Amino acid sequence: MLLSYRNFMMMLSLAFVALNALPIFSAHCGGSESCTLMVRGYNLLELSSWAALPVFTVVIILGILFSFQKKPAKNVELLLLLFANAVCCLESMKAARTWLEGISNAPVNSHFGMVAFPLGIMAIIFYAILYVNNFRNFSSSNR
Repeated sequence: MLLSYRNFMMMLSLAFVALNALPIFSAHCGGSESCTLMVRGYNLLELSSWAALPVFTVVIILGILFSFQKKPAKNVELLLLLFANAVCCLESMKAARTWLEGISNAPVNSHFGMVAFPLGIMAIIFYAILYVNNFRNFSSSNR
C-alpha cells in the first residue's frame, strides 16, 4: 500500500510539471509585426517573482515529505504552502494579465491552464497531507 502512495505522488508530480506547459493567457498583438502572445505556467516566472513558489512547489513538497520532522509540523508546513500558493498564483496571474493587456490591442483570452494550474497544485498538496498522515500509520503497524 505504501508503494502505491509513492507511485501516485510521483505521477502527480509529473502531471504538475506537465501542467506548466498549458497556456494560461493569450492575446493578439497587432502592428507592424502581428503575433499571438501566449503565457504558460513556466512563463509566469518571467513576469512576476510571485510565481517562484507555484512553479517550484513540487520540489518544496518533496523537501517537506522527506525531512526529519514530526507529522504535525509537516501538516502545518503543507497547509501554509497551500495558502501561500493560492496567493502567489493569483498575484502572478494578475501580473501576467496586466502585462498582456498593456502590450496587446485585443482582449486577453483565458485558457484552461488558468484553472488547471492551481487545481493541480492543490491536488498535490492535499495528497501530500494524506501521504504524511498515512505514512506514519503504515510504518508503525509494520514493526
